[in-house]
Amino acid sequence: MELLGLRMRGHTRVDLVSTLEEDEDDVSAIDFSNAVLYVGGIQAVSACVCTAVTSIVCCTMLPPSLVSAVRTLVLSSVVGAALLRKPFRLGRVHGLLLVFRALQPVVPIYVGALIVEQLTHACARDLVSPSWRKLVFFASTGLMIVSGFMRARRPLADTDLPFLLTCVALLAVAMLPPPAVLLSGPLCSLPTLYAAAERLTRAVVFSLLYATFVYAAAPPVQSSPEVLICVARASAASVWVLAAHLYLLPLAALQLGVVVFVRVFSSEYEISDESLYSPVPIQTPPSTDDIESTPATLAPIEQLLPDVVPVEVPGHHTNTISSNSIITPTFPMLGARGAVDIGARGSSDVSAADMAAIAARLEAED
Repeated sequence: MELLGLRMRGHTRVDLVSTLEEDEDDVSAIDFSNAVLYVGGIQAVSACVCTAVTSIVCCTMLPPSLVSAVRTLVLSSVVGAALLRKPFRLGRVHGLLLVFRALQPVVPIYVGALIVEQLTHACARDLVSPSWRKLVFFASTGLMIVSGFMRARRPLADTDLPFLLTCVALLAVAMLPPPAVLLSGPLCSLPTLYAAAERLTRAVVFSLLYATFVYAAAPPVQSSPEVLICVARASAASVWVLAAHLYLLPLAALQLGVVVFVRVFSSEYEISDESLYSPVPIQTPPSTDDIESTPATLAPIEQLLPDVVPVEVPGHHTNTISSNSIITPTFPMLGARGAVDIGARGSSDVSAADMAAIAARLEAED
């Protein structure tokens, strides 16, 4: 038991270390200049495409009598969840986990769209349906496309108007669904080659648009509300691909180009340094050339010292020491024995009486 406890504690340490290493990416800013960051987007697109392929294979590899919508749903969900369980790492990059957590819902959103489409065709009673419901469906799809382009024009705008427009369109489709078709549905019907190609195309375009909007408006911090907001806005801007007519899918390329251009080349969301900080004047020191070229001007010693310094010594006459009689000793050069002749006088002569008067005053002060 003790050995088992050591093993468990060892595994706990390893898990803790790995968790701390992963959290280092979350606390750092997202490094959009690193190409490794976009591997998560490729992984999300691949997972969505594999989910679509699994749903197609489950309906084509078995006889129609053995096809089950529940089996197709479970297998497709398992494949998508397995491919997006952890990010595929090619190296360390800041913000990878933060972006990847916003990319993970792409498979649940796609599977949810398959479920809704399957439920739409599950209650079909005849082959004829009112045509005006198709008009409602097309109008709702057009509203979702407008919402997607509004988000593409301003991907970082702090507004939920595009999201609300998409919610209104989806509510209209839910209240007045398109006409149902007997023995149809993406989870149980045998698709033709054209239908399978259309489903794969929608999966690729939808996941690509979703990943682009996630990168364009990535969560600023590692927070569940921020990730949820990013997921909601990205899904609302790209879900129209799963409902629009096949001939309208080329609009996705235009929407993709708009969001990339706005995010990369537009200066609308750039923060100017002048608006945040006031300019501080910086005085550059003079160069050494200017210092060397400027002659040094020193005040003469006569201006620094008093002109007359009275010296009063008891018993002697009053002497004055002027600035002109400052002793400036000059020492000769060192001789052969290193002796210095300190007997040499300066340029001004001082009498013995003056020297004696100065010495007497110093003794009196002591």
